[in-house]
Amino acid sequence: MLKNIIYYLLNLSFHDFDKELFKILKNNNNITIFDIGCFKGVFFKKFYNSRLFKNRKIKFHLFDINPNVKKYLKNYINKKNIFYKYLALGNKNKIQNYNFNTSFEASGSSMANLYKNDKSWILSRNLFLKFFFQKTSGYKKIKVPVCTFDSYVKKNRIKNIDIVKIDVDGSEEDVLMGMKNSLKKKIIKSMQLEITGNKINFQNKEKKIIKFLKKNNLYLKDSKKIISVSLFSSLKCTENLFILKNKSS
Repeated sequence: MLKNIIYYLLNLSFHDFDKELFKILKNNNNITIFDIGCFKGVFFKKFYNSRLFKNRKIKFHLFDINPNVKKYLKNYINKKNIFYKYLALGNKNKIQNYNFNTSFEASGSSMANLYKNDKSWILSRNLFLKFFFQKTSGYKKIKVPVCTFDSYVKKNRIKNIDIVKIDVDGSEEDVLMGMKNSLKKKIIKSMQLEITGNKINFQNKEKKIIKFLKKNNLYLKDSKKIISVSLFSSLKCTENLFILKNKSS
């Protein structure tokens, strides 16, 4: 129960680009939303439950390799307009190890090793959980299927995506490398992207990603720091909103 409360409180502050995203969808009657790292669905449910889209065609493509997600979303994944995949998105089609944080699955579970290798992050979070008498059982490696964003889009004949949300706790560069073709074709209208990295080289990683997306006509509209990640750790994290802008406009 405590972990659920913490998770929802964190998400209230993390995903705060709603006004801009709803504006993008305002006059669209055929909507497609990708939620990469959907977990319990806090992001996509805002659109699914909104009365604004009651009489519009809206499709959700959800991705998460947390083994518990199917249980969390059991009331949603059988809906005709919701497509859930137990699948990681990356830079190649393959099988790869996934670091599952069994202590607090909502944070630090990732294909990347950033959280798993940060001793100060693990120590401080474990102390916090122990204070509230929660179990701290650490990380578990799970082999999971990985495919590229481009291969999924091609297989499912998707021609337009209004919003792509990416929250993968450090492996976002791999996800982006797997969507080069989709970016080149300009089928993605907006992207909410969480960028996570070590404080020592975070600025370089952030600049590299912004430059890459700008090259593909997705321009940074807004950025917010996620302070909770930086506390008592060597990590830094930001939530970023990118909007498609045609060079001719």
